[in-house]
Amino acid sequence: VPIRVVAAPSYAARAGLPATPADLVGHAFVGEDRGDRIARAFAALGWPLPPAAFASDSDLAQLGAVRAGIGIGVAQ
Repeated sequence: VPIRVVAAPSYAARAGLPATPADLVGHAFVGEDRGDRIARAFAALGWPLPPAAFASDSDLAQLGAVRAGIGIGVAQ
C-alpha cells in the first residue's frame, strides 16, 4: 500500500506546500507520539523528520489532525 505525504487544503492555503522532502522541516507535521513507523520510513527515504506539531499513535487521530489543517502528515 503506497504511503503519501498529505495536507488539507486549508493548511496548504495558509502555509504552502513543501517543494522537496527537505522543505518538510519548515512545516507543521502530524506524527507519532511513541511509535516509530513514520521515523523509520522517512529515514529509509533519506527524508528529514520535522518535530511534530501534533503527535498521536492513533492513525485516526493523525488523520483528523491533518484534515483539520493542523499540519502535514502521512496517509495510505
